Formats: sequence, structure tokens, C-alpha cells
Amino acid sequence: MNFTRHLIECHCTLKIFENKTKPVYHKFPVFSVIDEKENIDEIKYVSCNNCGAIHEVKDFCKSEIIWGTDDMSSLVVSKEDIKHNLIEENQNKLIEILEENFPEDISAWEMVYYCIDNNIDYSIPIKKIDIKDNTVITCLNIKGKSYKIKKEVIQRYI
Repeated sequence: MNFTRHLIECHCTLKIFENKTKPVYHKFPVFSVIDEKENIDEIKYVSCNNCGAIHEVKDFCKSEIIWGTDDMSSLVVSKEDIKHNLIEENQNKLIEILEENFPEDISAWEMVYYCIDNNIDYSIPIKKIDIKDNTVITCLNIKGKSYKIKKEVIQRYI
């Protein structure tokens, strides 16, 4: 697999952690492509989903905040950019699935688009529900340029 999602830490905190004596900084997921040497393929710019600060992703789980440069936001891939590309490829139903299940997670949108654009077979968990002694996992299965929703039942107790 030549891609991954990983967390990076921002300088901001969520409201629920504001009154802590030791700050708990916000972490958010980002999507990165990996090269042959298992390093991040290219420098990427992302925006924090809490405060909007622009981060330069340099390595796995590591970023540097870019201070005072509002023009850097044009380098950030947005949900609208991906949505436009999916509309051009007649993937309107996929947009509905992503809007319903990953409304704010741009890294999931990027991963789905990367898989579709590069004909990569991949399964992305959407929901997990515990019913009695079973766990039901709903997945978005991508195969080439097509996709299906599939439920997998896992027995928790024997």
C-alpha cells in the first residue's frame, strides 16, 4: 500500500479541554502518499479542522505550522476540490456516501479519491455497531472505479 492516514497535532485545543492544567492539543487526520523508501512522497499542506491553521506535513505524525501566510491556504486540498473532480467523473452517489459518513474528514475524501483515481482496491470502514454478541461493520469497498457498501458480521464471543 502506498498511502496512509495519520494524525498530526495542532497548537489549538478543543473546548472540552480548555480548563485542563496541562494542555491537550487537538490532533486531526491527514492523508499522505508514501514513496518507495517509505517516506512521505511530497510536502503537503493541510488545514486544521478546528482552528484553520495551515500545517506543512513533513513526516508521519509531524508537521510545522505556517504562521502569517494566508496565501498558503490555496495549496490546501479542499473537500470542494475533490467533490468537483468526483462530479466530473460522474460519481455523484459516492459524493452522497462521503457527505453522509465523512462530512468533515477531508483525509477520508482524499483517500477515497486517490483509490478511485489510481484504480486501487481498498475497503474503508464506515460504521461499527454492536448487536448482541456480534459486531457489524459497514465498509465502503472500492474496486477500480466502482464501489459497493458491504456489511461484515464479526462474532465477539464464542
